[in-house]
Amino acid sequence: LEFPTRSPTAATTEPPTVDPTAAPTGVPTAGPSAAPTETPTAAPSSAPTAVPTREPTAADAYDLYIAAEYVMSNVSSSNLQVIAADAVNVMHDIERIIEKGYVEQEDILIGYSDLWVRIIDVDGDAVADLDEFINASALALSSQILCNAAECKHLLQKEDQNAFSRLATIDLQSYFADKEAVNASQQTVTLSVMFMSTQSSLINPQQPPQSDPTSVPTLSTSSPSAVPSMPPSNAPTVSPTAAPTRFPTVEDAYDSYVDAKYAMSHLLSSNVVLMVEDAVNVALELERMIEEGYIDQRE
Repeated sequence: LEFPTRSPTAATTEPPTVDPTAAPTGVPTAGPSAAPTETPTAAPSSAPTAVPTREPTAADAYDLYIAAEYVMSNVSSSNLQVIAADAVNVMHDIERIIEKGYVEQEDILIGYSDLWVRIIDVDGDAVADLDEFINASALALSSQILCNAAECKHLLQKEDQNAFSRLATIDLQSYFADKEAVNASQQTVTLSVMFMSTQSSLINPQQPPQSDPTSVPTLSTSSPSAVPSMPPSNAPTVSPTAAPTRFPTVEDAYDSYVDAKYAMSHLLSSNVVLMVEDAVNVALELERMIEEGYIDQRE
């Protein structure tokens, strides 16, 4: 048995020098500084200036147009109210629906930027003139499809009027259902092609000068004299540069125009051959016949 060599040392000489320095001084000196000192200087400068425009933006991006007439059938009174409340914009929307009716057809390989449908009038009235008094169960939409040569040709070759009516009617019914806040199954309105030209036409045709069909040569009342050996000294030094043109000579001499459609029926194959061989001049002569058909009316 062994004993410790010495007794334990003395008790701790002093208590700890001090208590722990201190409890935390206090609650944080201040709450978070503040919300951002200022609100943002301003809201974004403005919303986009407008709905993005169609591509291309100008009508002169196209060279040709196809004349067409569409009919909206089974139009309800609520449909008419939607149209009358905002006719211009509703017709713009229907133009887009017509375009989609072509672009979405399986056999048509052109896009939305390749054609531009414009509704010219509704039942003979300008779109801007449609108002709350419009009242019809069917509306005829006289229109033009603007396009360039290749796209116009492709559209005329490939378009399917039954497919168009099916696609356009679905979209038109959905459109009015959304405007009227009802189910599309409650809509009866349909959209179909009533007439479509078989060929495209120039938007701005250049026509050659035309002689006045009403002019009559001035005849001398004296007996003819011998042919002079030399022209009179005061004769014009040069001949006229061109045949007299129709009066007035420029298109902008007129202030307005009247839309009209004429139909040539019961054409013979020889008539068609003649028109194909010299289409421009034949068309010009037909224009003169149409003019004469009005001028010669007694009333």
